[in-house]
Amino acid sequence: KPVAPVVAIVGPDGVGKSTLIDGLRKLLPQLLPINGVMLRHWRPSLLPALGRLAGQEVPRPGVAHPPRRTVGKFRWIRNFYYSFDFTLGAWLKDQPLLSFNKIIIYDRCYLDMQADPLRFGLPDAKGLQSLARFYRHPDLVILLKDSPDSIYIRKPELSVTEITDIYARWEVIGQRTRGFHAVSADTGVAETAEKVAALLVETAINLLLRGSK
Repeated sequence: KPVAPVVAIVGPDGVGKSTLIDGLRKLLPQLLPINGVMLRHWRPSLLPALGRLAGQEVPRPGVAHPPRRTVGKFRWIRNFYYSFDFTLGAWLKDQPLLSFNKIIIYDRCYLDMQADPLRFGLPDAKGLQSLARFYRHPDLVILLKDSPDSIYIRKPELSVTEITDIYARWEVIGQRTRGFHAVSADTGVAETAEKVAALLVETAINLLLRGSK
């Protein structure tokens, strides 16, 4: 039976999400009977980026660029546009891969819009939690934690105050989010990957047991 879960790796830029994901992609096939790992950036991307529709140059997913710190126009159009992608994209793009027993790792997920709305051109997180009730929720959400000062030294794109505020919002989100785990990123790449892989294996076993009932 398919045991592949959907996992989201979240946290501020510079905390080590990409490094962790690279480690997991090598480690997980050794631990679980899966048919590979698919990486997604933030959303299923069934729809193109809004900026591309407006004729703007949009950085490719995974390419480093400074995080957006300005509010955009038409917040509700943005909200519903991305909601359509999160909802329909999960069924049309993610579900076939899960049925084929392929783990899906999201580098960020829809919860990031609540933790750092400005990054997505939104002035605040108003209405986002209500819309999220219709999305497919990841089976496991991993928040990588490190000190704001250390993150700023590695990647000074956000101020220490901004990073601290984002972590404070993640703490609130984590209290109401199923499958949410905070994992320290200051123990080394290999040890962090092993901790997250153990949580993934546990999640896959729970999915298997749930499916056999």
